[in-house]
Amino acid sequence: MTNFGVETPACLRLQRRGAWIRLVYALCLAGATVNHLRSLLADGWLPDHLPIANALYWSSLTLLDPLAAGLLLLRPRVGVALTIIIILTNVAHNLWFVAAHPMRGSFVEDVVSNPFLLSQIAFLLFVAATARMAWPQLALTPRRAGANIRAKATACRAPRSANTPPTDSARHSPRPSRGCCRA
Repeated sequence: MTNFGVETPACLRLQRRGAWIRLVYALCLAGATVNHLRSLLADGWLPDHLPIANALYWSSLTLLDPLAAGLLLLRPRVGVALTIIIILTNVAHNLWFVAAHPMRGSFVEDVVSNPFLLSQIAFLLFVAATARMAWPQLALTPRRAGANIRAKATACRAPRSANTPPTDSARHSPRPSRGCCRA
């Protein structure tokens, strides 16, 4: 069901943009899965050269990355949330690891010379910049039990004629949001 039974072109654009962004996330996570699988095949689940906690975390990403990619397509809200958690913890963990185990003497040199870490940081910045657009929004949300349902997305509101008074929800909406048309 759409907001007031009408899907506006602006609403459809928002839905498509979010779907494309989630697809990019899923493709990036699929690429990360390939890297984790390569590492897993080369070193096993618990490489001897790593502390056990690090090995467990990195090995778990072999399962978590494809799970998040699938959820981005099947359960977008859960997928976006899991993607945010994965990339935040991954970058934080890898930066800590580089700081705790210097290879070139300087933390900055170690980070800048590591293409995998740079690609993770770039993905983190992309997710941070686009997560709001990727998050599927509901156009209609209940304010409280038994209350009227208010419109959340101005882009998805049906056009009103000049002589039609505003709806109760439009009068009392605190601010417009960037929601979508699905209810």
